Parts: sequence; structure tokens; C-alpha cells
Amino acid sequence: MSMADLYASVEWSSGSLSENSEYLVTYNLLKNQIIDEGVVHNKNEREVIEEKNYGEANRQTAIVIQGPVVYEDDFTFRTICWYSIVFPEAKIILSTWEEEKECSQFESFYKLPIDIVLSKPPQEKGVLNVNYQVKSSYAGIMRAKELGYRYVMKTRTDFRLYADDCISYLYTLTKMFPAKGISRKRIAVLQPFLDIAYYIPDYILFGDTEDMLNFWDTGTPYPNHTDGMNPEMLMFTRYIKSLGSYVDNPLENLKDYVDMLCREFIIVDPSVYKYYWKKYSYEGSVLYQVSTNRLTAADWFSRQVILEGE
Repeated sequence: MSMADLYASVEWSSGSLSENSEYLVTYNLLKNQIIDEGVVHNKNEREVIEEKNYGEANRQTAIVIQGPVVYEDDFTFRTICWYSIVFPEAKIILSTWEEEKECSQFESFYKLPIDIVLSKPPQEKGVLNVNYQVKSSYAGIMRAKELGYRYVMKTRTDFRLYADDCISYLYTLTKMFPAKGISRKRIAVLQPFLDIAYYIPDYILFGDTEDMLNFWDTGTPYPNHTDGMNPEMLMFTRYIKSLGSYVDNPLENLKDYVDMLCREFIIVDPSVYKYYWKKYSYEGSVLYQVSTNRLTAADWFSRQVILEGE
């Protein structure tokens, strides 16, 4: 898309809202052609990144990218190349399906400095294919454990992070705020909903490798029918029950629910990652309203002082 096309898109979208509209539209312009076969187009970009000291956190972390490969625009391939530049000391693991080998484009991934984990699809899909996500996530995290990595940042093949300091930031938070339950460390999650019980975004998580294995436990496949519970709710409730932190009727007992979130997890705002999610790209014409009733990082930080005083 040229800049002229981009401006036209912005003008079209803005024009679709009346002057008295309740909502405003904003855009983030993120570079797509950042790399070509692992080469940064901006020659100064690598030098700037190398001057930053994120070594300790990155050396202990594996980035697990799970899901089917996105070949359009070489999205997954370019994302991995980008990560190898901005997280040079982290281990990158692509966890996907055996059938990907049938695609000729997949050969290019073997040239990258990454580990590739190929799994057979699960026999039971589960509601909204949840067992696919669980199996590929678990397989990638297990490889991270086998390689000796203490932390995992789990993300997706259709998802790209632009913040080069996010691993160091989350690693530091896990050191500053130790777990209060039976988990080894707190898992960092994006802002959870407060008006949808136990709905935690699952597309980006950071935590201790053992805790992440527990979160993505594949012991019992999820069923195809779940009485209205979506995959995020299924996985989260299973995990917190393993910690003994389940809150009955969380929307009615909101204080207990929020206290549980603040004790067991690290709440992160989207700005920490500066991410792009291709699933909800502009070209896909996906328009959705994000709930404003979320537990933010500011809320979480302020409640840590209260909890420490108890």
C-alpha cells in the first residue's frame, strides 16, 4: 500500500464517522518491509539494538511461535527474521504442524537459526479448535524446557511484536513481584476483561517455563461443547484451579476476582509489545469494539501496594 493509498484509507474511515460520533479512529503505522532475508533495511537499526543491554533476559528466554504458518506476504518468515535481529540472544522456536512440510515455501524456514517442532494434529479439535492451539503451544514450550530455557514468551504465527525491550521488561517484573501462590513465578498476561469472567487473552503470554507448561497442559483434551465457555476461559479456569485460586461467581465477587488476578499474575498493557495481529488487520475489514472494562497495568501496580500491606 502506497502512502497515497494509506491516506485515502484513513480519509475513508474517518469520513465514515459523523462529526458528533461517540468514537474516534486512530492508526499505528508499523513497518512491514523491515527485513529482507534477515537484512535490516535501515543500516543503523542493528547498531542501535546492539547498544541496548537486554542480554540476561534474552539468554534465558525462548520465543515460542505456534500455529499454522502464514505464507501471505511471507508474514511468519519475516517475523522470525525480525525476532532474530531484535532478540539475538533468545531462542526462537516455531511449533507448527507436520503438514507444513508439504508446502515448498516451508523449506525457507530450515535456513533460519531457529528450532522447528512439527506435531500431528490432535484427534479432537475442541471448541473453536482449542486443542490445536494447546498442542502446538505445549510442544513448543516442551522443546524450550528440553533446551534448558527458564522462561518462555508464547506468541502466534500471525502475530508480530515490534518492541525490542519487552522480554527484558517482563523478565524484570517477574523478579520484582514473586508469586504468592503455588506457581513458580507469575505469568504475564494482557489486560483481562472484568465484565467477562475468566477471559484472559491467550495470544501472548510470558512466564517461567514450568508454569507455562502447566498453563498449556494437554492432559485432557477440551470437549467440542462447553456451555458457552470460549477457549480463553477454558484454559484460564483450568490453570487457576490448579493453583487453588478459583473464585466462584467472579462477576458477583469482583473484588475477590481482581485480587486473585493481582496476586497470581502480572498485568501488561498492549503498549508493552507494540504488536500487530494479522487476524484483525485493516485489509481484513474486521471492525470490532474493544471493551474498556479491563484491568490495566496501572490498576495492577496500585493494587500491589495494597496487597503487600496485608
